[in-house]
Amino acid sequence: LDELFMQGVSVQFVVYDLLPLSNENFFPQGASKQFKLWFDVVSSYEKLICISESTRIETKNWLEKNSPKKLKNLKLKSFTLANELTSEDMTYGDPEIANKLRGCVKEENLFIMVGTMEPRKGHKEVFEAFKLLWEDGIKVNLLIIGKQGWCVEDLSKDIRLNDHFKKNLFWLKKCSDEFLLEMYSTSTGLIAASYAEGYGLPLVESQNYGLEVFARDIGVFREIDEKF
Repeated sequence: LDELFMQGVSVQFVVYDLLPLSNENFFPQGASKQFKLWFDVVSSYEKLICISESTRIETKNWLEKNSPKKLKNLKLKSFTLANELTSEDMTYGDPEIANKLRGCVKEENLFIMVGTMEPRKGHKEVFEAFKLLWEDGIKVNLLIIGKQGWCVEDLSKDIRLNDHFKKNLFWLKKCSDEFLLEMYSTSTGLIAASYAEGYGLPLVESQNYGLEVFARDIGVFREIDEKF
């Protein structure tokens, strides 16, 4: 990178978030240290392009506090992620439980959570809330769409062993774009319970279908709300 930069090549990086630095407790031990090594490198060149204005501000604030000298030569910009898939980029196909989920959509409420299951996404809190609803006899369904991430082994086990699993509680670790878009267009609402995000693409994607969103009050979600 140094050699390229010295030869006049423009060296720029996209920053999705600084969460391993700003929310270290949501990541595996050592992740913050490794992320800092990466960030020290990418912030040493010409420009950082952030996926939201909130991330740009967070990046600026972190550098002002920890590496203020870098800001003299480093440009910080932001842009908005695209939220539509072309037919060439989409994946297709139904999961095995597709018809079961379609039945839930027709007969009862179906709320969805979209994204990798990890501590900062708030899956545990939402799961506990839905358990209370089921205990009260309320007919409501929760569909989690996303692979299993880090530090959620106990939560994953609790979900799979719950009496409502595959009845009112569903988890698609793999989901085609086609079926995801169907869920956006037919579900009762999207739950975005994240404690921290770099952006929040499911919120934006869901608005292509006018889906109701139930979101935690964090800065970047307010930024998205102002745009839509």
